[in-house]
Amino acid sequence: MKKDLIKICRQMFTASLFLVMLFSGTGFLSASARLPQELSVGEIAPEFQLSSLSGNNVALSDFKGKPVILFIWATWCPYCVRELAYLEKSYLDIKKSGVELLAIDSGEPRERVARYLNNRKIDFPVLLDTDSKVSYAYNVIGIPTLVLVDAQGKIKFQGNSLPEDYLKILSQK
Repeated sequence: MKKDLIKICRQMFTASLFLVMLFSGTGFLSASARLPQELSVGEIAPEFQLSSLSGNNVALSDFKGKPVILFIWATWCPYCVRELAYLEKSYLDIKKSGVELLAIDSGEPRERVARYLNNRKIDFPVLLDTDSKVSYAYNVIGIPTLVLVDAQGKIKFQGNSLPEDYLKILSQK
């Protein structure tokens, strides 16, 4: 059921993006316009540096040699909110397993994200991708998107929810 809803959400997002581009005069039908595609497993994860909600600069390279889960989300997305709640509950186990978790809010101002998270206990870093450049670099076409990056910096998985066997996926050569 959850996967069906995520699939429908992704299709609606793609259709909405199509209509926006079609009617905005961006030349949707030109050769230079294209919808983003998921990154391939095995590719090196694109480097980024973002400001955290607490004001620190955080880069993917800060976690070199450690596996990382990137959770790309937004406060307005009901599926993101559900996944965020799951990650909040699972974070202690994730951290104990030696995996870092970075929540990357896509396209929203700091104030909105801070207000949304005000009454929640989030122990993992929340990063602000206010201009969605990281989301674009990771070819995000729907949220939530989770990207598993292994200790060598290679993408091992990209999907809409954290797989139960994420530790196995991150440890595969």
